[in-house]
Amino acid sequence: MPSTTITGRIFFKPGFWGRRMPFRQTGRVTVWLMGRTAPILGASGPSDGDGWFKISFNLPATPATDMYIEVEDPCSGEKHMQPIKRPPKISPIPLMTDNIGEIEVPWEPADAELAMVNSKRIRGYRLLAKTLSLLLRSPGYPINISLRRQSLDGTGKDYTPAQLLLIPMKVDRPGFLNRVVGDVRDEVINTRSEKLNDLAVEILEQLSTVDLKRLEEGKLLNRFLAVIQRAFPSHSYSESLMTDPTHDMAAACVILFLAGLMKKDNVQPEIMFDSFKLGCDKGNARRTFSRVYISVNKN
Repeated sequence: MPSTTITGRIFFKPGFWGRRMPFRQTGRVTVWLMGRTAPILGASGPSDGDGWFKISFNLPATPATDMYIEVEDPCSGEKHMQPIKRPPKISPIPLMTDNIGEIEVPWEPADAELAMVNSKRIRGYRLLAKTLSLLLRSPGYPINISLRRQSLDGTGKDYTPAQLLLIPMKVDRPGFLNRVVGDVRDEVINTRSEKLNDLAVEILEQLSTVDLKRLEEGKLLNRFLAVIQRAFPSHSYSESLMTDPTHDMAAACVILFLAGLMKKDNVQPEIMFDSFKLGCDKGNARRTFSRVYISVNKN
Protein backbone atom coordinates (compact mmCIF):
# COMPACT_ATOMS: atom_id res chain seq x y z
CA MET A 1 0.00 0.00 0.00
CA PRO A 2 1.54 3.36 -1.00
CA SER A 3 2.30 5.82 1.77
CA THR A 4 2.94 9.52 2.08
CA THR A 5 4.14 12.06 4.63
CA ILE A 6 2.49 15.46 4.79
CA THR A 7 4.32 18.43 6.27
CA GLY A 8 3.38 22.07 6.71
CA ARG A 9 3.46 24.97 9.12
CA ILE A 10 0.71 26.79 11.01
CA PHE A 11 0.59 30.55 11.53
CA PHE A 12 -1.81 32.89 13.29
CA LYS A 13 -3.76 35.32 11.17
CA PRO A 14 -1.95 38.67 10.75
CA GLY A 15 -2.62 41.22 13.49
CA PHE A 16 -0.88 43.71 15.74
CA TRP A 17 1.02 40.74 17.24
CA GLY A 18 2.74 40.10 13.89
CA ARG A 19 2.15 39.25 10.27
CA ARG A 20 3.66 35.76 10.49
CA MET A 21 3.56 34.52 14.08
CA PRO A 22 3.87 30.72 14.29
CA PHE A 23 1.21 28.73 16.11
CA ARG A 24 3.00 28.24 19.44
CA GLN A 25 0.61 25.99 21.30
CA THR A 26 1.14 22.32 20.50
CA GLY A 27 -1.96 21.48 18.51
CA ARG A 28 -3.67 18.56 16.85
CA VAL A 29 -3.53 18.46 13.06
CA THR A 30 -5.71 16.12 11.02
CA VAL A 31 -5.43 15.33 7.32
CA TRP A 32 -8.79 14.53 5.73
CA LEU A 33 -8.84 12.85 2.33
CA MET A 34 -12.14 13.38 0.56
CA GLY A 35 -13.95 11.17 -1.92
CA ARG A 36 -16.72 12.45 -4.13
CA THR A 37 -19.27 12.64 -1.32
CA ALA A 38 -17.56 11.90 2.02
CA PRO A 39 -14.21 11.58 3.82
CA ILE A 40 -12.36 8.37 3.03
CA LEU A 41 -9.44 8.79 5.45
CA GLY A 42 -8.41 10.85 8.45
CA ALA A 43 -4.89 10.84 9.92
CA SER A 44 -3.72 13.00 12.83
CA GLY A 45 -0.52 14.20 14.43
CA PRO A 46 0.77 17.01 16.68
CA SER A 47 2.21 20.36 15.72
CA ASP A 48 5.30 21.56 17.56
CA GLY A 49 5.91 24.83 19.41
CA ASP A 50 7.03 26.53 16.21
CA GLY A 51 3.97 25.59 14.17
CA TRP A 52 5.43 22.68 12.17
CA PHE A 53 3.59 19.39 11.71
CA LYS A 54 4.44 16.10 10.03
CA ILE A 55 1.88 13.33 9.47
CA SER A 56 2.57 9.97 7.81
CA PHE A 57 -0.17 7.61 6.64
CA ASN A 58 -1.01 4.91 4.11
CA LEU A 59 -3.06 5.99 1.14
CA PRO A 60 -6.47 4.33 0.76
CA ALA A 61 -7.36 2.15 -2.22
CA THR A 62 -10.09 4.60 -3.18
CA PRO A 63 -8.53 7.66 -4.85
CA ALA A 64 -9.01 10.99 -3.11
CA THR A 65 -10.35 14.03 -4.94
CA ASP A 66 -9.46 16.70 -2.36
CA MET A 67 -7.50 17.09 0.84
CA TYR A 68 -8.33 19.18 3.90
CA ILE A 69 -6.17 20.11 6.87
CA GLU A 70 -7.89 20.62 10.22
CA VAL A 71 -6.08 22.37 13.07
CA GLU A 72 -7.37 22.17 16.64
CA ASP A 73 -6.09 24.25 19.53
CA PRO A 74 -6.37 21.76 22.39
CA CYS A 75 -6.37 24.58 24.94
CA SER A 76 -9.31 26.57 23.60
CA GLY A 77 -11.02 23.86 21.57
CA GLU A 78 -11.07 26.12 18.50
CA LYS A 79 -10.86 24.38 15.14
CA HIS A 80 -10.00 25.53 11.64
CA MET A 81 -10.26 23.51 8.42
CA GLN A 82 -8.54 24.60 5.22
CA PRO A 83 -8.83 22.91 1.82
CA ILE A 84 -5.79 21.76 -0.14
CA LYS A 85 -7.20 21.39 -3.63
CA ARG A 86 -5.23 18.34 -4.71
CA PRO A 87 -4.76 14.75 -3.58
CA PRO A 88 -1.61 13.92 -1.58
CA LYS A 89 1.55 12.96 -3.41
CA ILE A 90 2.87 9.42 -3.10
CA SER A 91 6.37 9.24 -1.63
CA PRO A 92 8.47 6.95 -3.85
CA ILE A 93 11.47 7.35 -1.54
CA PRO A 94 11.31 6.58 2.20
CA LEU A 95 11.23 9.72 4.40
CA MET A 96 10.44 11.94 1.42
CA THR A 97 7.78 14.49 2.37
CA ASP A 98 5.02 16.38 0.63
CA ASN A 99 5.13 19.99 1.87
CA ILE A 100 1.69 21.52 1.58
CA GLY A 101 2.85 24.97 2.72
CA GLU A 102 1.29 27.28 5.27
CA ILE A 103 -1.99 26.98 7.17
CA GLU A 104 -3.43 30.12 8.76
CA VAL A 105 -5.71 29.84 11.79
CA PRO A 106 -8.21 32.70 12.29
CA TRP A 107 -7.89 33.21 16.05
CA GLU A 108 -5.57 35.40 18.11
CA PRO A 109 -2.42 34.10 19.85
CA ALA A 110 -2.63 33.58 23.59
CA ASP A 111 -0.16 36.40 24.23
CA ALA A 112 -1.89 39.00 22.08
CA GLU A 113 -2.16 40.88 25.36
CA LEU A 114 1.46 41.97 25.41
CA ALA A 115 1.78 43.75 28.73
CA MET A 116 0.10 45.27 31.73
CA VAL A 117 1.00 48.75 32.98
CA ASN A 118 -0.46 49.20 36.45
CA SER A 119 -4.03 48.02 35.87
CA LYS A 120 -4.12 48.78 32.14
CA ARG A 121 -4.02 45.80 29.79
CA ILE A 122 -1.91 46.52 26.71
CA ARG A 123 -2.56 44.91 23.34
CA GLY A 124 0.29 45.78 20.98
CA TYR A 125 3.71 47.45 21.14
CA ARG A 126 2.40 50.75 19.73
CA LEU A 127 -0.08 51.19 22.58
CA LEU A 128 2.63 50.20 25.06
CA ALA A 129 5.08 52.81 23.71
CA LYS A 130 2.37 55.50 23.84
CA THR A 131 1.33 54.53 27.37
CA LEU A 132 4.94 54.64 28.59
CA SER A 133 5.58 58.02 26.95
CA LEU A 134 2.61 59.56 28.77
CA LEU A 135 3.64 57.97 32.07
CA LEU A 136 7.25 59.15 31.73
CA ARG A 137 6.06 62.69 31.06
CA SER A 138 4.09 62.66 34.31
CA PRO A 139 4.97 59.66 36.54
CA GLY A 140 2.65 58.49 39.27
CA TYR A 141 4.10 55.97 41.73
CA PRO A 142 4.09 53.10 42.37
CA ILE A 143 4.49 51.87 38.78
CA ASN A 144 4.09 48.19 37.95
CA ILE A 145 4.77 46.72 34.52
CA SER A 146 4.37 43.11 33.43
CA LEU A 147 5.61 41.78 30.09
CA ARG A 148 4.34 38.35 29.16
CA ARG A 149 5.04 35.94 26.32
CA GLN A 150 3.80 32.44 25.68
CA SER A 151 6.57 29.94 26.35
CA LEU A 152 7.65 28.08 23.23
CA ASP A 153 9.30 25.20 25.08
CA GLY A 154 6.89 25.03 28.01
CA THR A 155 9.52 25.94 30.61
CA GLY A 156 8.58 29.60 31.02
CA LYS A 157 12.31 30.41 30.94
CA ASP A 158 12.73 31.01 27.21
CA TYR A 159 13.16 34.78 27.35
CA THR A 160 14.30 36.58 24.23
CA PRO A 161 17.78 38.22 24.16
CA ALA A 162 16.06 41.62 24.09
CA GLN A 163 14.08 40.80 27.24
CA LEU A 164 17.29 39.72 28.97
CA LEU A 165 18.67 43.22 28.39
CA LEU A 166 16.40 44.25 31.27
CA ILE A 167 18.68 42.42 33.72
CA PRO A 168 21.38 45.15 33.83
CA MET A 169 18.66 47.68 34.71
CA LYS A 170 18.44 46.11 38.18
CA VAL A 171 21.29 48.35 39.33
CA ASP A 172 21.95 52.07 39.00
CA ARG A 173 23.28 53.05 35.57
CA PRO A 174 24.86 56.53 35.71
CA GLY A 175 25.00 58.10 32.27
CA PHE A 176 22.96 55.30 30.68
CA LEU A 177 20.10 57.51 29.48
CA ASN A 178 22.52 60.03 28.00
CA ARG A 179 24.30 57.32 26.01
CA VAL A 180 21.07 55.71 24.82
CA VAL A 181 19.19 58.79 23.65
CA GLY A 182 22.32 60.27 22.12
CA ASP A 183 22.92 57.22 19.96
CA VAL A 184 19.22 56.77 19.18
CA ARG A 185 19.11 60.36 17.93
CA ASP A 186 22.21 59.78 15.79
CA GLU A 187 21.40 56.30 14.45
CA VAL A 188 17.73 55.39 14.80
CA ILE A 189 15.21 58.25 15.02
CA ASN A 190 15.35 61.95 14.25
CA THR A 191 14.44 64.01 17.32
CA ARG A 192 13.85 67.68 18.16
CA SER A 193 13.97 67.80 21.96
CA GLU A 194 17.06 68.90 23.86
CA LYS A 195 16.53 67.75 27.45
CA LEU A 196 17.27 64.11 28.22
CA ASN A 197 13.87 63.19 29.63
CA ASP A 198 12.07 65.08 26.87
CA LEU A 199 14.14 63.10 24.37
CA ALA A 200 13.14 59.81 25.99
CA VAL A 201 9.47 60.81 25.85
CA GLU A 202 9.80 61.88 22.20
CA ILE A 203 11.51 58.63 21.22
CA LEU A 204 8.75 56.57 22.85
CA GLU A 205 6.13 58.68 21.07
CA GLN A 206 7.82 58.07 17.72
CA LEU A 207 8.13 54.34 18.43
CA SER A 208 4.36 54.28 18.99
CA THR A 209 3.91 55.20 15.31
CA VAL A 210 6.21 52.52 13.83
CA ASP A 211 4.14 50.22 11.64
CA LEU A 212 4.37 46.46 11.84
CA LYS A 213 6.04 45.96 8.47
CA ARG A 214 8.87 48.32 9.38
CA LEU A 215 9.23 46.67 12.77
CA GLU A 216 9.44 43.16 11.35
CA GLU A 217 11.99 44.17 8.73
CA GLY A 218 14.31 44.45 11.73
CA LYS A 219 16.55 47.34 10.71
CA LEU A 220 15.10 49.88 13.14
CA LEU A 221 14.65 47.48 16.06
CA ASN A 222 18.10 45.90 15.73
CA ARG A 223 19.67 49.37 15.67
CA PHE A 224 17.70 50.31 18.78
CA LEU A 225 18.79 47.13 20.57
CA ALA A 226 22.39 47.70 19.49
CA VAL A 227 22.28 51.17 21.05
CA ILE A 228 20.98 49.71 24.31
CA GLN A 229 23.72 47.07 24.38
CA ARG A 230 26.48 49.62 23.80
CA ALA A 231 25.16 51.75 26.65
CA PHE A 232 25.98 48.95 29.12
CA PRO A 233 29.74 48.93 29.76
CA SER A 234 31.31 45.48 29.35
CA HIS A 235 28.06 44.00 28.04
CA SER A 236 28.42 41.42 25.26
CA TYR A 237 27.38 42.85 21.93
CA SER A 238 25.45 41.59 18.93
CA GLU A 239 24.26 43.54 15.91
CA SER A 240 21.13 41.40 15.55
CA LEU A 241 19.14 40.51 18.66
CA MET A 242 15.59 40.60 17.27
CA THR A 243 13.95 37.20 17.55
CA ASP A 244 10.31 38.05 18.34
CA PRO A 245 9.63 41.57 16.99
CA THR A 246 6.63 42.70 19.05
CA HIS A 247 7.96 41.32 22.35
CA ASP A 248 11.46 42.58 21.63
CA MET A 249 10.12 46.08 20.90
CA ALA A 250 8.14 45.97 24.14
CA ALA A 251 11.29 45.14 26.11
CA ALA A 252 13.27 47.92 24.39
CA CYS A 253 10.55 50.48 25.15
CA VAL A 254 10.46 49.46 28.82
CA ILE A 255 14.26 49.80 29.08
CA LEU A 256 14.11 53.34 27.68
CA PHE A 257 11.20 54.17 29.99
CA LEU A 258 13.06 52.88 33.06
CA ALA A 259 16.18 54.82 32.09
CA GLY A 260 14.06 57.96 31.90
CA LEU A 261 12.50 57.34 35.33
CA MET A 262 15.88 56.61 36.92
CA LYS A 263 17.26 59.89 35.60
CA LYS A 264 14.15 61.95 36.29
CA ASP A 265 13.31 60.83 39.83
CA ASN A 266 16.42 58.94 40.97
CA VAL A 267 14.45 55.71 41.43
CA GLN A 268 15.63 52.12 41.18
CA PRO A 269 13.37 49.47 39.64
CA GLU A 270 12.91 45.97 40.98
CA ILE A 271 12.93 43.47 38.11
CA MET A 272 11.93 39.82 38.39
CA PHE A 273 11.84 37.05 35.82
CA ASP A 274 9.31 34.32 36.44
CA SER A 275 6.62 32.25 34.76
CA PHE A 276 3.00 31.37 35.28
CA LYS A 277 0.39 28.98 33.93
CA LEU A 278 -3.14 29.67 32.79
CA GLY A 279 -5.79 27.00 32.68
CA CYS A 280 -7.31 26.15 29.32
CA ASP A 281 -10.95 26.33 28.38
CA LYS A 282 -10.90 22.65 27.46
CA GLY A 283 -9.75 19.76 29.66
CA ASN A 284 -6.94 20.00 32.18
CA ALA A 285 -4.31 21.46 29.86
CA ARG A 286 -2.45 24.66 30.75
CA ARG A 287 -0.51 27.26 28.84
CA THR A 288 2.85 28.42 30.19
CA PHE A 289 3.96 32.04 29.94
CA SER A 290 7.28 33.68 30.67
CA ARG A 291 7.00 37.01 32.47
CA VAL A 292 9.18 40.00 33.28
CA TYR A 293 7.75 41.93 36.22
CA ILE A 294 8.97 45.47 36.97
CA SER A 295 8.08 47.45 40.06
CA VAL A 296 9.16 51.08 40.65
CA ASN A 297 8.57 53.01 43.85
CA LYS A 298 9.65 56.53 44.71
CA ASN A 299 11.35 56.77 48.08
